[in-house]
Amino acid sequence: MTTPNFELYNHNHKLVLGFHGCDESVAQELLSATPTFKQSKNDYDWLGNGMYFWENDPMRAWEYVLEAQSRDPDKFPNPTVVGAVLDLGHCLNLTENHYKNLLKDAYNRYEKWANETGAQMAKNKSAYPTDHDKLLRPLDRTVIEFLHATNTDEQQFDSVRGMFVEGEQLYAGAGFHDKTHVQIAIREANMIKGYFRPIQEHRAI
Repeated sequence: MTTPNFELYNHNHKLVLGFHGCDESVAQELLSATPTFKQSKNDYDWLGNGMYFWENDPMRAWEYVLEAQSRDPDKFPNPTVVGAVLDLGHCLNLTENHYKNLLKDAYNRYEKWANETGAQMAKNKSAYPTDHDKLLRPLDRTVIEFLHATNTDEQQFDSVRGMFVEGEQLYAGAGFHDKTHVQIAIREANMIKGYFRPIQEHRAI
């Protein structure tokens, strides 16, 4: 039986709301007339290089920036959240089978390259002893960037999207976890259609 080609359904542009946890100084710059687009390029980033947003979840962005402030208070003296209207464009959407298969193929090619060259493969790892989520993701970042670097398609990816199960069970035996979220990494500045200041009800929590 021939597998139907559903890929044509995956190229429609999709507008979503994203939320970015940051310091107030960064928020003011993003909300200015000439915002700067700055990709995160940490070797542990979950979705590779890009500007990161929590999809449709300002509360999760707020929780994240508070956690970041606790680790580095000098970098986040005045934590806040900025909203953005995002066009995912040509998205490496890792909630869809077609793109998961592309990523799996990229891993196999990366593994072959590492074996042939003797290069040490990256590994995901825990950030602290009780971190069962492996919050540091050098392997995933490397495979995603390897996919981008070896992508022979004329159209490059504008964004990467993934859903992540994270945190503790909501209740005993649950299949739901308290930090599960959808995250987006925007790779091209023109995919961000505008920034806004979300209603700050989360500040009172």
